[in-house]
Amino acid sequence: MNTNSVPTQHANKLQELVSKSAKHLKRGKNIPSLMYVGNSVTGFMIEVPIDLRSNNTKESSAAHARMVAAVIGSDFVITVTEGWCLPENQHPNRDEIIKRYGSIKAYPHRVEIAFFLLETHHNFHFAMVPILSSRLSGKRRQLGEVTWTCLPTVEGRFTAILPALTPR
Repeated sequence: MNTNSVPTQHANKLQELVSKSAKHLKRGKNIPSLMYVGNSVTGFMIEVPIDLRSNNTKESSAAHARMVAAVIGSDFVITVTEGWCLPENQHPNRDEIIKRYGSIKAYPHRVEIAFFLLETHHNFHFAMVPILSSRLSGKRRQLGEVTWTCLPTVEGRFTAILPALTPR
């Protein structure tokens, strides 16, 4: 795993969470959807489950993570979940695919991924890692290559979790 683009103080934790996710897949299990809300100064970190059953439960999970982040003075959040994306050659057809199938999940040529997102007060680092089926067992899966990308901003339900920085 190449962690060159992630802040040094978070590289080990990200590596640990990627390894933990890979172990779940190798055991034939799904990756648990969690947010790790932490404070780098104190070393304190709390796991916040993400309930993906509905839009309301997703919003509640994000609100809970924001509350935890405010209480502990969080300066980072790591989100880990499984999901789907379109094959690269189908990105231009996204709207048409969603109109026809209702969601990317229902699209027969979707790509199953593990999604890792590090949010700090300065930027976001993410990796969308393909989940590959094991040739030996249909239930066992493994992670593809992990490549981190840094972005100044990201929008979505599970972003903007950190409390605002207070001026000193």
